[in-house]
Order: sequence, then structure tokens, then C-alpha cells
Amino acid sequence: MDNATTTEKRGGLAEVAKQFLLLGFIAYGGPAAHVAMMEEEFVRRGELLTREKFLDGVNAAAVALMAFVGWQFGRAALVNVPAVILAVLSAALIFRYKINSTWIVLGGAAAGILLRLLGWS
Repeated sequence: MDNATTTEKRGGLAEVAKQFLLLGFIAYGGPAAHVAMMEEEFVRRGELLTREKFLDGVNAAAVALMAFVGWQFGRAALVNVPAVILAVLSAALIFRYKINSTWIVLGGAAAGILLRLLGWS
């Protein structure tokens, strides 16, 4: 039976909790291994989700994680006025003039060295 054409079985919250508890006890390895084990349990074996809906959920979780990490990096990096000015200037150069980000990184490093030599940081 093809996974793309199967209909979803409706699993309750208890069924999902049981599957996550089971995976919590037996899962090992990195994120790729965990996603593969979840796909095996929820899509193939349990038929709680279709493959497309499972992958949509994984993609949504990945985007949310990237947004959160980006927000944390931004909060940690923008600690003084020169850093904020450099970030705004970099964003303008990237979005307006499509400058390669390698040049932005090198320019930021040069600006940091110059600010350090001038005693502004």
C-alpha cells in the first residue's frame, strides 16, 4: 500500500504520548536518527500521519528552530551602538546591492579591528 495514498488513522493524544514515551526510552543517535525513528513509528507502522504531513511538521519545526536561534544570535551580537550600525549597514548592502556575504564578513572583521584600535569597543 502506498504511503501517499493511505488515509490517516486518527490517533488520540494518548497514542501519540505513548509513541513519544517509547521513542524517548529507545531512541539514540542524532537528530537524523530521531526523525527516521519518528517517521517509522508515526507514518509507516502507526499510520497516524501521511508522509507529506509528517514532512510538513518536520519542516515547520526546523523553521521555528532557525528563527529562535537567529533571534538569540541577534540578541547576543547587537550589544553596542557600533554593532547595531554595522548590522544595519550590512543588511542594507546585502538586500539592496546583493553583495556576497563573504565581503560583509570580511568588512565586519575589518571594522571590528579598526574600532578596537581606536578604542571604541
